[in-house]
Amino acid sequence: MTLSRQLLAVISILILIMLGRMFWISMDNTRDYLSSQMQTQTANAVDALGLSLQKPLADKDMALMDTLVNAVFDHGYYRQLVVENMQGKVLIRRVNSDPVKDVPEWFVRLLPIKAPTVSATLTSGWMQYGKLTISAHPGYAYVNLWSSFHQLLVLALWTFVIGLVAVTLLVRGMLKPLRAIEKQAIAICRREFPVNNIRPWTREFRNVVQAMNRMTGKVRDMIEMLSARAEKLQQDARMDALTGLPNRSGFMPALAALLDRKGRSNSGLFLLIKLNDFAAFNDQVGYPVADRLLQDVAAVLKEESGSHLEALAGRIGGVDFALLLPEIEAKLAADVSAKVKSRLDSLRGEAQVSCQILLGATLFDGSDTPGDILSRADASISSARSDDGIHLQHVGDRVQGNIDWQEMVADVLKHKRIKLLSQPVRSIGASSPEENGTVYHEVLARIYDVDGEAVSPATFMPMAERLNRMVDMDTLIMQMAFEWLLAHPDDYLGVNLSSASLRYIARDGLPERLLKQIKHVGPRLLLEITEHAALLDVGITVAFISKVHVLGVRVVIERFGSGLSSFHTLRQMQTDFLKLDGSYVRGIAVQTENRFFLQTLLDIAHGLDISVIAEQVEGAADLACLEKMGIDAVQGYHIDKPKPLDD
Repeated sequence: MTLSRQLLAVISILILIMLGRMFWISMDNTRDYLSSQMQTQTANAVDALGLSLQKPLADKDMALMDTLVNAVFDHGYYRQLVVENMQGKVLIRRVNSDPVKDVPEWFVRLLPIKAPTVSATLTSGWMQYGKLTISAHPGYAYVNLWSSFHQLLVLALWTFVIGLVAVTLLVRGMLKPLRAIEKQAIAICRREFPVNNIRPWTREFRNVVQAMNRMTGKVRDMIEMLSARAEKLQQDARMDALTGLPNRSGFMPALAALLDRKGRSNSGLFLLIKLNDFAAFNDQVGYPVADRLLQDVAAVLKEESGSHLEALAGRIGGVDFALLLPEIEAKLAADVSAKVKSRLDSLRGEAQVSCQILLGATLFDGSDTPGDILSRADASISSARSDDGIHLQHVGDRVQGNIDWQEMVADVLKHKRIKLLSQPVRSIGASSPEENGTVYHEVLARIYDVDGEAVSPATFMPMAERLNRMVDMDTLIMQMAFEWLLAHPDDYLGVNLSSASLRYIARDGLPERLLKQIKHVGPRLLLEITEHAALLDVGITVAFISKVHVLGVRVVIERFGSGLSSFHTLRQMQTDFLKLDGSYVRGIAVQTENRFFLQTLLDIAHGLDISVIAEQVEGAADLACLEKMGIDAVQGYHIDKPKPLDD
């Protein structure tokens, strides 16, 4: 029961008790007054009639006595009138046996009125001739008492209603600041920091509101300060100040993390761009023009990376730039490379002085290491010096052939040619599932063609995306995960969603065929979306999270930190977990700058009630470092390898 209802109940009971007591006292006083009035009236009647009857009684004039008695008895409200002689013989008796009229019987029993009886001796001089006795009838008193009861009851009810309304308004007015404080506290839990503009008229509530406002402001300022500090650390450690691109420290870990994404798309096109003879160009045109050329090259690479999903551009050396384009097919690599080279060739310096721009390109997949890719790109750059400034290497053996992808995708979806694997996300400090340390299992998909041969997700997923079948693909995987969850009521699963499914759910909600099962598995389901997908449209992401939260589903934003621009929107997205990009986790035991950044990130996330997961944990030293920093959960080959979900 709310505080306002408790106060209203207590005050209402007190008012009822007070009014009831006053009502009873008033009725009791009225009854006493009416009894006293009957006593007086009866005594007066006995005195008056007694004087009138003295002479007729002495003369034994019964006719006159009878007339006088009738006159008194008929005009009064008496129960009995008796005239006796001195020997006790009844000379005249009048009796009124009428019951009490117009008054309920229960009222008569509740408030009994004792009717008075008054007697007087009839004398003449010194001689006694008889006795007169009159008993009052309480009917008239009850009528008056019943009328008073009605009036007092109406007055009491009106008093109670008016008092209750007044108390209700008073209590609501007094508790309005508490409701505002409650909403403010709930908003803080939602990572919002509103200021309460209510100024209560009671001093205690006013002080509480002011204290809450000060606390809200301090928490907001602390979160903003930590966010600004984290972004500054991120910028200083991983960004090139001149071009605004990731530097080598920011780019290479991101490349390594992409190649180490087990079970996901980790192939694509790598472009290495070198400004040839830049030193001579710099000497001829000066630093401002040379710097502007570097910035123009960076602008082209930023624009190109913005048109590809999860692409990344970086300045990895003084005159060396790199462009990472995941999920680019071999047959498109030459066209993409030529397009980028054409745009770069359009850049010119001043006074007809230009700098030659070389471009080396190579395809990569999950079997490559960053060193392999850079070696091939360097070799491609060498070939580009004598090949019109552009060379694409390592293409022939990666062409997929004439595959009818539309038929293959449709066949996989129709016949469910998917096998689910899982990798646990373990609470920090828990070494085995028996310790109840598994937060959930992340679902990984293995895809097979009609012959039962495994199809690389790095090839299949981009084609499904291009054919607009990713919503169907994600729906099928979720359906399979739901069925598994229904058969395992104690387990939790995390399912990855594409950006297409994120937009679909934000707009239309979950697909119809999943809604019947979601109420049974929703609290045990987590949906993972990449930071890149989440930041494409923050409004869509917020709508998506709101819709799935209603169903009890929790949300994980994975690869967090790879976007280099996450902190200012983190508060808007009511996410439950952040999964750090692997580039921040790999080698954390020896990378001081990453540890400082991650500690700040943890402070921000925990201040917003968000749990943080570290993925790609591959060694005991990294795990120990993460545990010491206070990370919430970990995932990686050092924790456990992916296994078939049915196992």
